[in-house]
Amino acid sequence: RAQPSQPVQLSGGVGYATFIDESDQSHVTAGGAARVYFTRRNAIEPGVLYLYRNAADKDLILGVNYVRDLGQARGRAVPYAIVGAGYLWGFRPRFTETTGTLAGGFGVRVFSGERFFVSPEVRIGTEPILRLQVSLGWASRR
Repeated sequence: RAQPSQPVQLSGGVGYATFIDESDQSHVTAGGAARVYFTRRNAIEPGVLYLYRNAADKDLILGVNYVRDLGQARGRAVPYAIVGAGYLWGFRPRFTETTGTLAGGFGVRVFSGERFFVSPEVRIGTEPILRLQVSLGWASRR
């Protein structure tokens, strides 16, 4: 008998990020991710995030996260902890800057039915310092 496949979750979201260590530099964010579970509560999540402040201040983050579900995997509301690392490209009018980024935080996936969810999340880290995001997603639940 074939083993059941591990659940996958696809999501896209919008939010807010700030680089408050350099003065208030608020950005609007948009991004997406694919969460792949390797055990019932542990997942790896590669993702991309675009940050926009104005025409002279745009950033792109490519990263990978480790996610640990803190509640029942089949519950309606599933809280989780997330920690990740990535690479940030800052696009400015006369140059491009690059730096590493680290962040961690918490979120909760609230399911509407069996497959669709909304997920508010907060992260604190480096580049950006604070990130608030709300995602909509689809899950292939067991």
